[in-house]
Amino acid sequence: MTVPPDADLIDGRELSQAVRDEVRADIDEWIEAGHRPPFLSAVLVGDNPASEAYVRGKEKDAAEVGIDTETHHLEADTSQEGLLDLVYD
Repeated sequence: MTVPPDADLIDGRELSQAVRDEVRADIDEWIEAGHRPPFLSAVLVGDNPASEAYVRGKEKDAAEVGIDTETHHLEADTSQEGLLDLVYD
């Protein structure tokens, strides 16, 4: 693949880190203003390795910007009522 001479190349990792730094600063400012810290709660139903990997990634990303997380693991046979009990608890 050739890059046109007038193309602007960006460093995706550098850009991603800049966004994370900005989000972290916004969260710090939010908390310092007296607001409740943001929180991410995930619910995994059953044992799907791809879903578990996705949630681990979200936990890592959240931790990097100062967001606390919790993950609930429910059995595959959890009823809709059981899931809603957790959500509305």
